[in-house]
Amino acid sequence: MINKIKHSKVAKNIMIYFLLICFGYVFIYPLIYSTSMSFMSYEDKLNPLVYLIPTEISWENYQAVFSKIPYMKTLVGTIGISVVCALAQTLSCGIIGYGFAKYEFPFKKFFLAIIIMMFVVPTQIVSMPTYLLLREVNLINTPAALIIPALVGQGLKSSIFILIYYQVFKSIPKSIDEAAQVDGAGPLRRFFSISAPLAKPAILLTFLFSMVWYWNETYLTAMYAGNSVTTLPMQLRMFVSSLNQNIMKDGPLKMFETIEMAAVVVTILPLIIMYAFLQKHFTESIDKTGITGE
Repeated sequence: MINKIKHSKVAKNIMIYFLLICFGYVFIYPLIYSTSMSFMSYEDKLNPLVYLIPTEISWENYQAVFSKIPYMKTLVGTIGISVVCALAQTLSCGIIGYGFAKYEFPFKKFFLAIIIMMFVVPTQIVSMPTYLLLREVNLINTPAALIIPALVGQGLKSSIFILIYYQVFKSIPKSIDEAAQVDGAGPLRRFFSISAPLAKPAILLTFLFSMVWYWNETYLTAMYAGNSVTTLPMQLRMFVSSLNQNIMKDGPLKMFETIEMAAVVVTILPLIIMYAFLQKHFTESIDKTGITGE
């Protein structure tokens, strides 16, 4: 009987690990393919016997990318706009979530319903009204078109972060706030000195996810900020567009696919490095706040 139980546990573990390996391969394969292709020469790409492992490492694809993309300048600009918007969104969503969790005011449930609706409604649907509003206040084609909405709780996917903060602050006992209020601490003092330190997982999660989403966003960045902000994904899109034009003129896709993959790798590499260093914080924040979305 004991051996039968042990065998069933072993079989269960084998099945679990098999499924994990399969799912992991599905997610990792595109990265493996892109990296392999980026180091492949044109001759290897045309050779049907060469698939994922090139016969020799070729740096020509990366040289072609760096000759067309001002990489370091664009990287600094991408990090700058992503970090500033993420910080603004982290602060504004925290204050809004704190207000909903700790205070009672008229139409509170109605406003919460609107926040939930904002999370459900795709961003693209409200992009045009937002554009018209930003144009009215002369913010179009400036970095402020991205920063100011994030600063007032209207950044990328702000609603989900407000709801996360709301749940975290709601779980903090009211007696702690009441004790601080008796000692003379005002609302902002109670938020920054008491509630915010207890919500570190939510703060870290909001900042990291906001930075990644602002980093990857190209449509709204181009629409609102125009030429005033140039990020690596935007440069990648323009670079791929120029390659497609050359394909129409000069030959088949195989001539440029390796160069395109090199551009993809240098675009996502900073995010991979960031995740490698902050993986522990990522997983801890998601586990403690309970987020299961994107």
